[in-house]
Amino acid sequence: QLEAQINELWDRLMRSQIVDPRRAPRNRVAFGAIVTIVDIDTEKEETWQLVGLGEDDPAEFRILTTSPLGQGLMLKKKGEEAEIVLPRGKARYRVQDIRYPL
Repeated sequence: QLEAQINELWDRLMRSQIVDPRRAPRNRVAFGAIVTIVDIDTEKEETWQLVGLGEDDPAEFRILTTSPLGQGLMLKKKGEEAEIVLPRGKARYRVQDIRYPL
């Protein structure tokens, strides 16, 4: 079982890429962005950080860039809207703010 885990980690390492958040377009949502969104229907505001595999933690508002919400927000600009298909149905969000750590 340990050998299988080692192989899994080795495979992940070989497929991994280094991403420099300082090179991300500051006016668009990209990997590493901290995005404040507003649900258009309820006006509820949420802030999420888009992260990579192994860094996600919904309790800490860190979601994968490959999640439905993450994919729907990618490359959006401040003020743009996104319609996202979630497990609970469609949701519409407006990007309120985009910032990057560092």
